[in-house]
Amino acid sequence: MPQLNTQRRLRVRPGRATRSRLCLLHLGHWQYQRAEAEFLTASVPGVLGIDNRITLTSAPAGRDTKNDVSSAFRRSATLDADQLSIETASYGTVILAGTVNSWAEHDEAVAAAWSAPGVTEVDDRIVVEY
Repeated sequence: MPQLNTQRRLRVRPGRATRSRLCLLHLGHWQYQRAEAEFLTASVPGVLGIDNRITLTSAPAGRDTKNDVSSAFRRSATLDADQLSIETASYGTVILAGTVNSWAEHDEAVAAAWSAPGVTEVDDRIVVEY
């Protein structure tokens, strides 16, 4: 049976799958956990579709999500962080805006935002200029 890095096993319970379509329900802390659960579930024989309803929990009170995302940008060698702005909204939503020079840089910025603790949603408003 597929296994997540968090050591939680994926189990298909009777009544949870309809016509080989699964619904994932759980609370998680990181986007990579939600993505990995969907990836592993898709590899189960007979699964034709997945409804990923895993909910991410937001950052603990007092956590500076904007600073965490900014730090993640600075750690990336491929990003020009000066061209990007970071806004935070309630409950872990991060709004990214600005311009980048390539889709690789765009994808790196979005991935860096998701890597910050407590980010539950990324609103991507980044423009790629060639």
